[in-house]
Amino acid sequence: MTPVQSTPKRTISCLLVLGRRLAKAVGSALVSACLALAGSLAAQAGAPSDSWKSLSAAQWRADLHYLADNAPRIHKDLFHTMTRAQFEAAVQAFDAQIPSLSADETLVGFIRIGAMISDGHSGVSISDLQLAQAPVRFIQFDDGVYIQAIDSGHADLVGAKLISVGSTDWRAAMAKIGSLVPHDPDNDGEVRTWAAHNFLNVPVVLKGLHLSLSDETATFIVEKEGMRRTLTLGATVHPGEFNLLNFTLDPLPEGWVSAEASGPGAPLSFQRKDKIFWFQPLPERRAVYVAFRGVADEPAETLAQFAKSLSDYLGQHDVQRIIVDIRRNGGGDNTLLRPLLLTLIRSQANHRGGIWVLISRKTFSADQNFVDRLENFADPIFVGEPTAQNVNFFGDPKILELPNSHVEVALAALWWQDKDPRDHRTATTPEIAVTPRFSDFTSGRDPTLDIALSDAAPASLEDIVQSAAPSGLDAVRTAYRQFEQDPRHLFITDHERRLNRAGYALLGERKQSEAVAVFQLNTEAHPQSANAFDSLGEGLEADGKPEAAKVAYTKAVELDAGSEHAKYALKRLATTSNGR
Repeated sequence: MTPVQSTPKRTISCLLVLGRRLAKAVGSALVSACLALAGSLAAQAGAPSDSWKSLSAAQWRADLHYLADNAPRIHKDLFHTMTRAQFEAAVQAFDAQIPSLSADETLVGFIRIGAMISDGHSGVSISDLQLAQAPVRFIQFDDGVYIQAIDSGHADLVGAKLISVGSTDWRAAMAKIGSLVPHDPDNDGEVRTWAAHNFLNVPVVLKGLHLSLSDETATFIVEKEGMRRTLTLGATVHPGEFNLLNFTLDPLPEGWVSAEASGPGAPLSFQRKDKIFWFQPLPERRAVYVAFRGVADEPAETLAQFAKSLSDYLGQHDVQRIIVDIRRNGGGDNTLLRPLLLTLIRSQANHRGGIWVLISRKTFSADQNFVDRLENFADPIFVGEPTAQNVNFFGDPKILELPNSHVEVALAALWWQDKDPRDHRTATTPEIAVTPRFSDFTSGRDPTLDIALSDAAPASLEDIVQSAAPSGLDAVRTAYRQFEQDPRHLFITDHERRLNRAGYALLGERKQSEAVAVFQLNTEAHPQSANAFDSLGEGLEADGKPEAAKVAYTKAVELDAGSEHAKYALKRLATTSNGR
C-alpha cells in the first residue's frame, strides 16, 4: 500500500504486526497475517514486558472507552459490516465483564473487539508486548492442524497432527482462536493461514481463551503414525525486533526441524527460501517459473531491478508460458508493483494460457493489488485457492495506541478499489481449484505447479456458454450444469458476473437470441438478482420482444426498487407502445 512519508526514505511496513516504533514511521500495509503477534519466531534474549498484567479494571475500561471513541473517527468506514449499535453493544458488554476478567482474558477480549471490524488490515496489534511463544509452529490444512516445525528436542514429533489443545478438541480450539484473527468479510483465508501459525503457540492467548491453565506453558495432544502423545511446552521463545526480510521469508529459528520437503529434489516452490523473488528458466517447456514471495525490495536487489532482469530474459528467449507463484506472498508496498506488472503485461506470453498465477489463502494486501491489476490488464489463469482479500478492500491502517495498556489497534484508513465498484467478490478465485494437503507439504509434491506447467488453457465459463448458445437454452443449461459440477471449478463463485459478461459479449456481436439464452439461464441460476433480470430485459428488447422485455424489467424492479435502468426502460417501452 502507499506509505506515509514520515521519513525521507520510503519504508515498507506491516502496521498490523509491527511495534509502535516502526508503526509510527510508516503507513504501508504489508500483511495483517500476524495481526496480534510478531511474525518472526527469531529467538531473542530477554523477557518480554508484562506490565499490562498489572493494570486495574478501571485502566482497562478507560482503554476500551478510548478505543470506542476514536475507532469510528480513524477507520475509513468502521461500520461497513456491522452497525454502530452492534459495535456499541459489544463494547458495553465487554466493559461490564472487565472487572471479573483476568488480565489474559481482558487482553483476548480486546483482540476480539478488534476482529469485529471485519477487515484484514484492522485489529489489535500486541506485538510490542512480545508475548512468549512455545517452541513449535503449527500449520493448518483442510483435514487438520499439524506441527510444521519444532525445536530439535522434540524432532520426533514434527509432522504430528493436532488432536486437542489441552482438553479441547482441535476443531473447537481453532474456532475460538479464529475469532481473534482479523479478516475481510466472507473470506476466511487469513484465519486459515494465521490462526494456527501465530496464535496456537502463545500460552497467554490460550489461557485467555480458556484453552490452557497457565500463561507460561501450552499442552497439546498430538498424533503421529497412530500413536498419541501429550506435548507440554514452555513459553521460551520471544519474538525478536521486526525484520522485513525475516517476516517475508518466515525462517525457522536455528536448530529447529521442519516437516516441509527440502533439498535439490524438492519442487521449485520449495526451493531458495532465502529469496523474496527469483526466476528459473525452463527452456524445455518454453517457460519461466517466477517466485514472488513479497512486495518488497531485497537488500541486494530491488523489485524493479528484478523485473528488468526478467524482462531482459523474456525479450531474448522464446517464452510461451510464465508461472508466477504468489502463494507465499502476504503483500508489501504496492508502489513497487509497476515494473513487474509491465514486464508481464508486455511479454509475448500475455495471451490466454500464457500467464499462470498460483494463488493461495495467504495472497493478501499489496499482493491482492497485484492480482487485481494483472487481471485488469492481462489474461492470467489463476490456479490454487481463493486469495485472502476481497478484490476491493480497506488498507493502510493508522495506529491507535491505547493510553494505559499501550496495546495498539490498527485501523484501516484507505479504501483500495482496483476493480469496478460493483465488483463485490470476496476473493479472487482460481479457475482451477487445488486444495493443498499436508502430505504434499511433507513429500514434496506440488500439484498446483504441475498443472500450471503442463495443462492447456481451460475453457472459461464465458467461452463454454457462448459456444452452447447457438443450440438454444437447453444446451446452455447443460453446459452450465457440467461447469458447476466440475471439481476444478470448486472455488468459482462469481457465476452471475461471468454469465452476464458472456451475454453482453454475444449482444455486442449482434447475436441477440443467443444472448437471451445466456441471460435467461442467469435469471434461473440467480432468481433473486435484479441485475440478471435487467440484463434479460435488455437482451429481449434487442431481440425485438418488447412485451417479454417488460416482464423482465418489471421483475428487476420488484427485486430492487433502485433498479433505475429497468425503471427507465419500462417508461420508454410504455411510451413507445402508446405511440403506436
